[in-house]
Amino acid sequence: MSISAWLLYIYSQDNDKRKLMFTISFLLTTITYTYLATGYHNTESESIFWSNLYHWSTFPIMATLLIAVGAILFKIKNLNLVFKMFLVIIIFSCVLIFLPFSIADISAYARQLIGIAIITISAYLFIRTKVISNLMFLMS
Repeated sequence: MSISAWLLYIYSQDNDKRKLMFTISFLLTTITYTYLATGYHNTESESIFWSNLYHWSTFPIMATLLIAVGAILFKIKNLNLVFKMFLVIIIFSCVLIFLPFSIADISAYARQLIGIAIITISAYLFIRTKVISNLMFLMS
């Protein structure tokens, strides 16, 4: 939560939509993990919903990283369009939580593909531009 609050403060200073995307992603992940960590749900009769929520929880941050590196790669200047695309992806991905079957396998493949894409694009950008922020994306 503190990362989200800090990023929201930084966003208010310069209105960079990328910071707002990371704020939303960190907030969603923090809320999800906090709720799951409280043990409020009945773990003895683990339902598909809780399992899907757990498997979905890392998707917002990974999607944000992929969108951010993609925007750098394609030199997208219209961050409003990127932010709208981010919102559509996050809202669409929320539907996965409510599916009547487990998304464990789907999410594993999606995380691997997104991770490979982030690593590849970040490495390419760092080698091409030698900009340290691209190295930070690679290490994340």
